[in-house]
Amino acid sequence: MSQGDVITGNELIPIVQDDANVTTTPSDLKSYLDSDYLFNDKIVIPAAAMLPMVEVASAYYLEGLFPSHVFSATVNQFVKVQLHDVGHQIPAAANAFKIRFISRRSTAVNGEVLWRAEAAWINLGDTAISYGTAQDFSSVHESAAIVISDAGTAVTPSGTRTAGVELRIRLSRQAESASDDMATTAQLLWVEIEFVTVEE
Repeated sequence: MSQGDVITGNELIPIVQDDANVTTTPSDLKSYLDSDYLFNDKIVIPAAAMLPMVEVASAYYLEGLFPSHVFSATVNQFVKVQLHDVGHQIPAAANAFKIRFISRRSTAVNGEVLWRAEAAWINLGDTAISYGTAQDFSSVHESAAIVISDAGTAVTPSGTRTAGVELRIRLSRQAESASDDMATTAQLLWVEIEFVTVEE
């Protein structure tokens, strides 16, 4: 499959999660994401809702049946997610979140992709963003499967959460890291976010 190819409605897509392979059709994938393991404090953010970056190297958006952001195999690239916490729509007790990266490779090259997430609460009047501690997540691509990373360590945003605050999440592929050895572009389809409370 070359960069820019899209999945047809009849193509079978294996999904890999926690080393378990499940073969499904594209229509079943939506049911998988909508299943009851996504409940309460979990949301799924598609690539179409992610924004490019201007202050750092950005991945580029690729339209198709499964839209994605395409990340370089050689240079660290970024996208961002903006969530506005109007009326505490983000659970009131949450001060962190867990995240899973849902991705696939662009061409038939196996390897590991190192994803990174970092976040900040942004209030009106803030003039600069200083992100909290970054957390890394691994996706191992050994086929054309869509791969769901493990949730790993919770991401704690920097800053102070107040009424009407924005949660800014910066996502990246750390292609310059020695831990990322997949020599082809990676397509980020969705991220799954679960809000949690961690002891400070």
